[in-house]
Amino acid sequence: MRVRTYCVWGLMLLFGIFCGPLFAQTTAGRADVISIEGGIGPAMADYVAASIVQANQNEGVKLIIVRLNTPGGLMISMRKIIQSILASPIPVVGYVAPSGARAASAGTFILYATAAAAMAPGTHLGAAAPVSLLPNNDQDASKMSAMQKKTLNDAKASIRTLAEMHQRNSTWAERAVTQAATLTAKEALQKNVINRIAQDLPHLLQVLNGQKIHWRSQVRVLSTAGLQLHYLQPNWHSRFLMVVTNPSVTYLLLMVGLFCLAVEFFHPGLIVPGVVGSICILIALYALQMLPVSYIGLALLLLGVAFIVAEVFVTSYGVLGIGGVIALFIGSIMLIPTQDPGFGISPALVYGVPTLFGLLFLGLIYIVIKDRRRPPISNMESLIGQAGTVVILNQRLWLKCRGDLLQIDQPSGIAEGDQVRINKMVGARVQVESVSNKE
Repeated sequence: MRVRTYCVWGLMLLFGIFCGPLFAQTTAGRADVISIEGGIGPAMADYVAASIVQANQNEGVKLIIVRLNTPGGLMISMRKIIQSILASPIPVVGYVAPSGARAASAGTFILYATAAAAMAPGTHLGAAAPVSLLPNNDQDASKMSAMQKKTLNDAKASIRTLAEMHQRNSTWAERAVTQAATLTAKEALQKNVINRIAQDLPHLLQVLNGQKIHWRSQVRVLSTAGLQLHYLQPNWHSRFLMVVTNPSVTYLLLMVGLFCLAVEFFHPGLIVPGVVGSICILIALYALQMLPVSYIGLALLLLGVAFIVAEVFVTSYGVLGIGGVIALFIGSIMLIPTQDPGFGISPALVYGVPTLFGLLFLGLIYIVIKDRRRPPISNMESLIGQAGTVVILNQRLWLKCRGDLLQIDQPSGIAEGDQVRINKMVGARVQVESVSNKE
């Protein structure tokens, strides 16, 4: 009996030694980390909103950390992220990291929306002014339209509200919007723009422990000691959307799709260009409906490609081709008119793609001119008796003879690849007979 008691106590001791730390970690809970990297667009907003909802559905999550490294992005996407943060029952902390990162433009708004803000050494924030609305100088401020003033005042009110909600510097927040002011991590701490400076995420949990915050009309004290970091990664759908809604990628998909369809139009039956082009255009259109698109710019792109294609069939002496290249260039500039940082089409693509189409057009002109300089066939009757090979073009049988393509009249009994000989001319067509039959 005594031996059995000792065994039970021994098992309980071993269980406590090996499983005790596991229970301690489970009891302490965890902090979910959401990373905002690069431009803030619709896909990024969906990922952040879904991650915050996911974190709130887990009872073990005690804190949500939004790690920022962004040049900014679309205003509508920024507002969706801010609404998700403010609606979260679990406190959300903003952290600009790693060293060298920034929370510019829309990133500054998001950082102000969090319950507590921190930055890593060597980071900065600010420049939250709407680029398209800022006057060049004080004298030009009176030249702003009523809509521009309305938008600017709305941005000022938004960031001031966020600052007052969490008792952080609202005066500098307005300067970030109206004057594009910026701050380093040390300056931001001195001016009460952020609450802490932390080297990394584990250090952030240490310095935030005991921090008083104002969250959902309540004063709370953060208890971050012992929290385990858990990183929420975007799923495959969010990753796919982040790639295709990148304006440069969307633009490339659209142009590749149009080019492939043009190739299929020139050479019916190739199939592969048609399939690839259709898929690229559909993906691009899906991405465009999520982006701020100028439909005039999109129409110019389509018109430009149509002009270049029409140049092959219409004798315009290059007018259609040149007009097509110009339309492509202007349409590329106008397609996504946003000036939000980090969310525009790359200038290299804006200039490069129309240039490429221009070079293709010049190559086409060269081929046409070279073909027109070839001496014409003056005596069609001289072709009688000449041999050639049967080829298929546009689903019809043609004869390739002396470098020319001649349409075959009554092509029954022959197939592609047959060696035939011309025995009669019927207008511009030829009647042929098999070489083997003749022999």
